[in-house]
Amino acid sequence: MLPGIGFPLALFRFLDDPVGRVLALQRLGRDVVPLVGRNPAIVCVFGYERARDVLSEPARFRHDEHLFDGPPGSAFGTLSHCLVALNGQRHRRQRELLQPAFARAPMEGYAADIVQHTARTLASWPVDGAEPLDVAARCRDLTLGIAMKCFYGLEPDEAKAGIGRIVDDFMHVVTAPSTILFPVDLPGSPQRRKLRLAEALAKELRSLLARKRTIGGAPRDAVGLLMAARDADGGGLSDDELMGEALELVVAGHDTSAMALAWTLFLLDRHPAVLRELKAELDTTLEGRAPTLPDLLRLPVLDRVVKESLRVLSPAPMQFLRTCAEPDTALGEHRLPQHANVLVSPIAIHRDARVYPEPMRFRPSRWIDWSPPAYAYLPFGAGPRACVGMLFAAQSIRLMLAMILQKVQLRCVEGAQVARLTRGNIMHARHGLAMRAGSADTPPLPVRGDVHELVDWG
Repeated sequence: MLPGIGFPLALFRFLDDPVGRVLALQRLGRDVVPLVGRNPAIVCVFGYERARDVLSEPARFRHDEHLFDGPPGSAFGTLSHCLVALNGQRHRRQRELLQPAFARAPMEGYAADIVQHTARTLASWPVDGAEPLDVAARCRDLTLGIAMKCFYGLEPDEAKAGIGRIVDDFMHVVTAPSTILFPVDLPGSPQRRKLRLAEALAKELRSLLARKRTIGGAPRDAVGLLMAARDADGGGLSDDELMGEALELVVAGHDTSAMALAWTLFLLDRHPAVLRELKAELDTTLEGRAPTLPDLLRLPVLDRVVKESLRVLSPAPMQFLRTCAEPDTALGEHRLPQHANVLVSPIAIHRDARVYPEPMRFRPSRWIDWSPPAYAYLPFGAGPRACVGMLFAAQSIRLMLAMILQKVQLRCVEGAQVARLTRGNIMHARHGLAMRAGSADTPPLPVRGDVHELVDWG
């Protein structure tokens, strides 16, 4: 949940631990529940039937178009020209213009960049030392570099120290509860820092677009492809729209993928038998070489592990709020007033025992010759507003994981504090993930933290 939306104070109380709050509401056993007591205009839905009602009808349940509201003429307001803040025809047109960036040919180029940068990054990981690694931080660094290369066409190391650092700082400030709780532009305030970072980011993005226009040539990166995209009338994206999408691409394709990768490595540590099975598949199929996109079709255990990890520890446990566009909106047997806010939580939908027996158990084998009902599995959303880059994310996570596990098996250090921290709509590791190289033949060491509330280790 990003700032500038103007939600009631009741929603602010939700920000400290949205995952815990939503899962507590799910235990009430109802399909539509007020998110906060005495505030029925903000509700959470449970069960894939209600998720389908909301996600399949974007005209009735709209995204908030004031998501990035800022002072008139501000750079922050310029960043509102992205899919998550658009509805109707504007959303459909802009989504269509994004499609060429995720077509088959660009995806093959992205895969080569992902493999190359992952290999270079892994060579610098001190996995042979006695000191543990913060695997969550290492994964964020890895995926940021990949985003800089695949989406912006920039050399990862240089870009991470420039525009990448600004993006990271910007999202940290934007999603901080202090910024949301005190949205007043005063000297030294989080709001002032948010607006200043938006200005710095917009300046960098304008410079990036100008450089690309000067260089010309056939684009390989996503922003270059967006600049070249044209709709049926021959029109393209404006600079404001390009800047909005450039930011959205990195935010959506960086932090979420990083935490998907980190949480998967953590779950494999907790389940060494699965780790051994996956490592054996990688060794047999790849024989020590880097994976390619066609290889992913020959790695069914890898596929099942990633699917189950995205279900159990959903890196994006909350979707952006939808707003009822019509008076007296029907939602199952319930009626909601116009402008009521509706929250769909993938991490809650993924705990529906009707669909997933023993839903809190990490069981990749459940995916053998089985698929859940539509709208019961939402790692990338579903329906007309599903993540446009879902194929990029799904493939990049599998490529990175395959490369990491061929180099090292990471195991949690004893007593590590593993806890959730949800900012925006991404579930981070509050204290990082302290891991070091180890053998898959040893049992997992005990760890502390509220992660035990999310997984039944069995």
